[in-house]
Amino acid sequence: MSDADWSALQAGMRGVLLRPEQAAYEQARLLVNQRFDGIRPQAIAYPADVHDVVECVHFAKAGRIPLALRSGGHSYAGYSTGPGLVLDVSSLNSTAVNGGEALFGAGVKGLQAHQALAAAGAGLPLGRCPTIGLAGVTLGGGLSAFTRAWGLACDLLREVEIVTADGRVRRVRADSPSPDDELFWALCGGGGGNYGVVTALRFATEDIRDLSYARFLVSWPTTAAAAVIRGWTRWIADPTTPRTVSCAFEQLSDSGMPAQPTVTGTFIGAPDALEPVLDRLAAAVGEPGTGRVIVACDYARAACEADRWGGGTLGPRVAFAAKSHIVREPLSGAAAADMAAGLEQLHRFTGVGGASGLLIDALGGAVGDRPPGATAFPHRAAVGVVQYHSYWHEFTDRPHIDRRLHWLRGIHATMQPHLGVGGYTNGMDPELADWQAAYHGENYPRMQRVKAACDPDQLFTFPQAVVPPG
Repeated sequence: MSDADWSALQAGMRGVLLRPEQAAYEQARLLVNQRFDGIRPQAIAYPADVHDVVECVHFAKAGRIPLALRSGGHSYAGYSTGPGLVLDVSSLNSTAVNGGEALFGAGVKGLQAHQALAAAGAGLPLGRCPTIGLAGVTLGGGLSAFTRAWGLACDLLREVEIVTADGRVRRVRADSPSPDDELFWALCGGGGGNYGVVTALRFATEDIRDLSYARFLVSWPTTAAAAVIRGWTRWIADPTTPRTVSCAFEQLSDSGMPAQPTVTGTFIGAPDALEPVLDRLAAAVGEPGTGRVIVACDYARAACEADRWGGGTLGPRVAFAAKSHIVREPLSGAAAADMAAGLEQLHRFTGVGGASGLLIDALGGAVGDRPPGATAFPHRAAVGVVQYHSYWHEFTDRPHIDRRLHWLRGIHATMQPHLGVGGYTNGMDPELADWQAAYHGENYPRMQRVKAACDPDQLFTFPQAVVPPG
């Protein structure tokens, strides 16, 4: 494209269009993940309103310019940047919470949303990271500090404003006339960037005015990893474990330092009421813990772990790669042993710099109240979602990066016979060959039909985007 073409786009926008020759471009083009720092878009658009979004969609379609959509810039696979036009909705960040509803611009970030909710005595399960984009986390399903109590983020979604490939501004709901009701269904867990540019989201909120919260952490010796993994999955799948507990198993080794297997999470209720619940976890593990910490906190701290994930526009920037699995049932002794053995290998990475490990977010509770086809998110009956991560920094040399990637691929392959085909849309893995079945399961053909109806020419595309049938 020529400069005159880009000038025409800027002339039609109220917002900002950044080009490579402008000073702000170098910062604006970066994602959270440093792996994609080499990508240089032709332009980055920051729409001031939905009209600007329409202008960008028409411009990209007419000029056949690759279009990448960005909310928070957290795309694991780097799909929120590209060589053409990046449409960044972060300036669409208005908030309004009242009357049991919350209306958020698609560019609202996690901490901003939770602060607005807390001020109004309302709550939502919108993700734990303070800088994550609200649109991205919700459209992929949305795990949070309240997953088991309130469901996925998309479960409380009531209306979406979206600009589709034809330049139309649509407001779609579950009760919209067909085919917009199908579009709304696909937006509830089908993944961001597939069907159009989401500009606003309306949610039904939870009343939190009489609720109290506690955060907790329980750890065990490194040698107990297999017992913790097996016992925790059995405990979280037990129907007597209250859904007021949302938690995760985590073990992350930093620079080869041995890491303790840990269960950390959020409890809706008083700290004293949590003690017997954690006693049952300890009994399920069958090993004495080395530490148990319970801290009373307010809603914002319970919902959004700013002290853990950092602040700033993007949060802490680091290079990383990730893979995922769906844990459909409590892990067997053999599966837990294989997972623990994979974690044990990380102790050999002494002095490398960076960290690797895994996180298993618990599902169950309210997530399982809906059948797999109720929304596009199919993993309703699962116990949890495991994400394997490997991190490094800009000074890590290539051999050490390769070792981390080798470990990541190895543990994923080791667990594949135990866990089968399955993965999390919001943790996209560009190396995953059977991603359609892994992310979307039996819902994928229906998602394809929605794609054919609203974007038959695939203006909105990336390597793991939904494609029309045929």
